[in-house]
Amino acid sequence: MRMPCVWSRPGLIAAVVASGVAIASAEQATMPEVPRADLSKLHPDDFRDDELDVPFYLAHFHRLANSIEASGPNRGFITLPVWRPKKHNRPYNVRVLENYISLAYFYCTDRKWNPYHRHPAVRGRLEALLDFWCRSQNANGWFSEYRPKGWNLPATGFAVMFMGETLRMLHDGPPIDRAIHDRVIAAHRKAIVALLTDAALFNGGKSCSNQYSGLWGGMLAHLEVYPDEKLLALMRKRLVQSLAEHQSPAGYWYENRGCDWPYTLRTHTGNILMAWHYARETDLAELFVRGETRWTVWRAYNAVREPGGAYVLNRAIDSRSRRDFTPRHGPLSEKVILARAFVPTQSEARAASVRKRRQLEKDWPGVPELRVGDHHAYSPHVLLNLKHRRWYPTEAQRGEAVKQLPYLASRSFNHQRGDDHLPQVYTFVRRPAYYAVFNAGKRLHRQQRYGLGLVWTDQGGTLLQSQSASHDGAWGTRAAGSKDVYEVELTGAAFHVAGKTIHPEPGARDLARGQLTISYPLGKTGRKTLTFGEDHIAVDVRHAGAFTEQLPLLLARGAKLRLEKGVAKLNGAGSELTVRAEPAGQVGTKELDAVVAGKRVVALRLQAVDTLSYRIDLAHSQ
Repeated sequence: MRMPCVWSRPGLIAAVVASGVAIASAEQATMPEVPRADLSKLHPDDFRDDELDVPFYLAHFHRLANSIEASGPNRGFITLPVWRPKKHNRPYNVRVLENYISLAYFYCTDRKWNPYHRHPAVRGRLEALLDFWCRSQNANGWFSEYRPKGWNLPATGFAVMFMGETLRMLHDGPPIDRAIHDRVIAAHRKAIVALLTDAALFNGGKSCSNQYSGLWGGMLAHLEVYPDEKLLALMRKRLVQSLAEHQSPAGYWYENRGCDWPYTLRTHTGNILMAWHYARETDLAELFVRGETRWTVWRAYNAVREPGGAYVLNRAIDSRSRRDFTPRHGPLSEKVILARAFVPTQSEARAASVRKRRQLEKDWPGVPELRVGDHHAYSPHVLLNLKHRRWYPTEAQRGEAVKQLPYLASRSFNHQRGDDHLPQVYTFVRRPAYYAVFNAGKRLHRQQRYGLGLVWTDQGGTLLQSQSASHDGAWGTRAAGSKDVYEVELTGAAFHVAGKTIHPEPGARDLARGQLTISYPLGKTGRKTLTFGEDHIAVDVRHAGAFTEQLPLLLARGAKLRLEKGVAKLNGAGSELTVRAEPAGQVGTKELDAVVAGKRVVALRLQAVDTLSYRIDLAHSQ
């Protein structure tokens, strides 16, 4: 299914740019095949620590390269479905071609383990692939993805990123056909200019920022080998504008107009990793630091640290993704001190390399199978970022950053962040006994859930987390016969601190100290009020008819959840959470097929009719 934030312009000219080079005919000689690399003739010690992912790509490279069409109108297209979904592995989808960076990497890399350096068969297939890429571009500089002539932002933005690094490799590497090389440089520049000057492309980044932010690194790689002061001036202007329009005043980068942790912490962060590699010693560095700082503070309010050091996110607000993911570490943590709280230390990075090398030695010369049909089986991102600089803090540096996390730096505050593009309000409540996050806003994606997103304590870590895309695992009120809680969307919320009305605003601000209450309608049938006390959260529900109140609890190993009439008590890991309901109705649970930071997710269910008041009491267990 096509994602809602894929931006297209059906009115664009449909012609592709051939630049006077004819499509190779079927009568042309078939390109020689690329031989298989024999890892048995190599040893893991041949690979540096930063190359430990390369053996997998090296072992399977011949399959990728030999799948490139050797003749006919699609000469140069990659037919092996190992990057992008199999159903989209079509000649009109230029994203399939992004593995041109893999061919360039092996063709250009002069290492004793690399049999493909300057290899003529690799050169021939790389030239065919680059020729096809040039022919896939329209007259306006755009590329297509999901359909013939389906010109869009992601195909164009990621083409600039991947081809930027490819051109840098080719500039310093062995030669390819000069005419093809020149056409690629010109086509890449045309795509850069389109992204910088076309309002439709820029506006697409207001919905999905990661589809635009690949421009920065791809363009800077281009400018490193082909300097252009006019393009650089345009880039600076657009980068300033991007910070204002692609990033929410609340701090997150827009994905489907909201916050999506997987797309930002994986894709966007990878884009910035490349950009920072080239920008860190230029006058553009301050702009990247500015955006990363705002994002990091937003993250710090929404990522709570577990006793073992892992983080649990306020994930019910994810606006695009449902998948689990491993975040890339923040590339700007050398400059943004708070970002160091979320990245591996130098010793952890070394230990990870040792583990990876030991596994490589154990399996050698075997590597994992190539999962043909898996749309990330041979991801070009690995080789794209291989040379990009990474920075890791010391244990002491990370420890100091952790102390600056808002809920650790203070034991009492009311803080709020808002976005005015579509109404979104996020409220963060610190009390001596707990920390809580409350989300309110217009629904941006069917998987989103609002309301109480997290409840955390110092000793126990996260005790409650509302689950994204879940009927049973979302916090909130569910009417009898309904599959979803009312909190799939939460608008019309009223906020009060110490009895004074608070009007949400875009941006970030500390609210006055004092007791915070949040009240909002439950459809047309009732109203719900939360009061955040010093050691408890009180919830009052008024709803016509039968309903169920759901609380998705996280149970650490060894934790016990005891149920009595109207009472549920969670005890473990040095923290105690007790839910007491009035009237004392039926209390039940449902175990969900989910694990968060090693904790089981169990939905606590309180049954009620017309009215329910309950308290979530939080205390240290004895």
